[in-house]
Amino acid sequence: MDKSFCKRDIMLQVLRIFSGGVMLVHIGYRYEISGFMGKVCQLGQYGLYAFFVISGYFAAAWDGNNKTKYIKKKIVRLIPVYYLMLMIYITLHSFIINDVPTDMYRMGWFRFIIGLNSILPSEVIFWKGIHAIWYVSAVWIFYLAHTILWGKVKDLPVRFWITLFFLFSILAVTIGKFDPLYSVNILAFIQYFILGIIAQKYDRKKQSFVFVVLIIVPIIVYILNDYWLSKNITFSLIFALVIVLVKDRWRVYPNKTIEKICNNLDQYTYALFLVHPFFIDFLGTYTMRTTISKILQLLIFFIATMVSVIIIRLFEVKAKNILIKAFNI
Repeated sequence: MDKSFCKRDIMLQVLRIFSGGVMLVHIGYRYEISGFMGKVCQLGQYGLYAFFVISGYFAAAWDGNNKTKYIKKKIVRLIPVYYLMLMIYITLHSFIINDVPTDMYRMGWFRFIIGLNSILPSEVIFWKGIHAIWYVSAVWIFYLAHTILWGKVKDLPVRFWITLFFLFSILAVTIGKFDPLYSVNILAFIQYFILGIIAQKYDRKKQSFVFVVLIIVPIIVYILNDYWLSKNITFSLIFALVIVLVKDRWRVYPNKTIEKICNNLDQYTYALFLVHPFFIDFLGTYTMRTTISKILQLLIFFIATMVSVIIIRLFEVKAKNILIKAFNI
């Protein structure tokens, strides 16, 4: 059998692809899928937390040098598709549907343009998730803070990060009690990025006590009556442990076909994150008003989403090449 060596860690690539499964929970909710498949779709909710954990994990591998080049690479990775989708949403809601409400800050789209929407979430349901693009704000705020602080904190012991993980988890419980928008508030998600950092440091230090200590956190959160958060933290702990267990075990694909499939899926994950909510919200709403069967509705959704993701990916590649030249990286 043809073997294909990969510079990337294959299992980490597979785990990153898994994070794209967040689409399933949105599909299950919109199309009211029940039974066994409904439960499978519900598992997709953990894709977002997996994405945050693995982002923290890869961020912690940076040595802290050449901050300018590091942040430029993150800009090239995150900005093009985000702003393209944001332009689409602004055009659709502001000029076609014309259904944009006033938010409590009276900043409207400007919060999304400057990436502060996860710090300044609005109480109006329209702005709460805005087709799931809210999470990009959380990611780039993390990377900005990481770029500024990492050189000073990267050598701190694991117990420092365990303490931070505990404190931010308790903060998330507190926010959940007083802020109805904590599901899109970055301060309720920092613990997942920190968990990824811990997984990176655990991998290096081989400290076997770490995950035993960390399992106490979801138990405490559960005792504090936040069952939803307790489940999310528990899953994230399991995901982080899987990262530690599988890292550097496989770098050879069975054949080039599987390698090509995995690479394509990995490259399309980010575009899928941002594109699929558009069709769930609009195409789903339209088709559900018709007599079209649910299976056909889902088929239309998948075809429209996949075609759009491919087109968006082509745009992303061209935009990234332009930015790479502009930034000289």
